[in-house]
Amino acid sequence: MIIKLLPDNFGHSDLFVEMPEIGYTKVVDTYYFALDAFFMENDESRNKVILNLKVFFECWIDRVANIQMDQSIILPFDFSDEYLGCICFTGLEENFLEINCGYTTSFKGSGVSPSQLNEFLIPPDEYISETQSFVRRKNHIIDDLAKAIRSFGC
Repeated sequence: MIIKLLPDNFGHSDLFVEMPEIGYTKVVDTYYFALDAFFMENDESRNKVILNLKVFFECWIDRVANIQMDQSIILPFDFSDEYLGCICFTGLEENFLEINCGYTTSFKGSGVSPSQLNEFLIPPDEYISETQSFVRRKNHIIDDLAKAIRSFGC
């Protein structure tokens, strides 16, 4: 998994997410990270976006690290006006994860604060997969997320 904050487009088309194993690439907006009223209220700067992304993906690391066998968690990354683009992680034996990408229309970007990720769960029956699944070691996903956080420069 590759996640990068693109330097040229603040708020729009500036978060790059790729799953090379399945040929999935998506560039999404960080607009709702800037508008997040629960994180650095009254600040909509690029610095806020960077810090909010750091906290957000640290939460992902915690969630992924604690997945149990046969447990699925669905984590959003694309906060859109009409849906949340998500990645589904399912625990397999021996610390492997099954991973696929999709979305939910049960939540919308305007109704969710990225900094409050621990406050809501996306039920598996409200998630629609768009891709085939692939399998990776849990620690490799955690390493990828930590690398993304370091790349934000904070």
